[in-house]
Amino acid sequence: FHILAKADKMISQLEIAVNVNIISLSIIPSLHGDECVWDIQTQGDRILAFTLINERFEDVQDYLTVHDGVGKDSPILQIENQMKYEASNKDLPPAMYTTSSVATLRSRGTRASVLQLKIQKAVLCPLNLGPTSVCGRIVDEISCYCFNTEKLYWDDQMNFCYQNGMKLVSLESSEEEEVITSTWHCKFEQWSSLSDRNLEGIFVWETTGAPL
Repeated sequence: FHILAKADKMISQLEIAVNVNIISLSIIPSLHGDECVWDIQTQGDRILAFTLINERFEDVQDYLTVHDGVGKDSPILQIENQMKYEASNKDLPPAMYTTSSVATLRSRGTRASVLQLKIQKAVLCPLNLGPTSVCGRIVDEISCYCFNTEKLYWDDQMNFCYQNGMKLVSLESSEEEEVITSTWHCKFEQWSSLSDRNLEGIFVWETTGAPL
């Protein structure tokens, strides 16, 4: 992540906690009515996901706006305009997504409490990959899963995923498997990337290289 803060006066303070994929912002209210602008950028093949801690975007839009891109003309993201997926995890916090790797935060005015905002880098998630598939954010706010009902051989399914900029799933936990199964009510077997084609009896998740 790269963050550039711009301001003409002493205004809102910002506390930042950063790891590889997540920025947690605590925006401390200004004693003045000034505006603060932060330009945020992640790697070029990712987008940005914004979630609020213990608040709703609708309730803070007079104080904080998230813009899709940089520059004065970049549109304001609205929670009600976010993509609605047929398959989605209703327990995930509401999130707003940019359409590119850059965004602008604008904070203005005053408020009584600290605002906590989580910023994550995420992958783009389409509604589907064709008439036989459906996609959604079902495990977390930043990843994307697609379910394809077309009957394909393993190699063909692997190629189908690669052609669409994705990878055949590698399950990293029982919780992930449970969420996937419950979302699409899997009543028949589906391919994963687990294979022993390189050495019989030694199973490896092909898309991550991790052993079973």
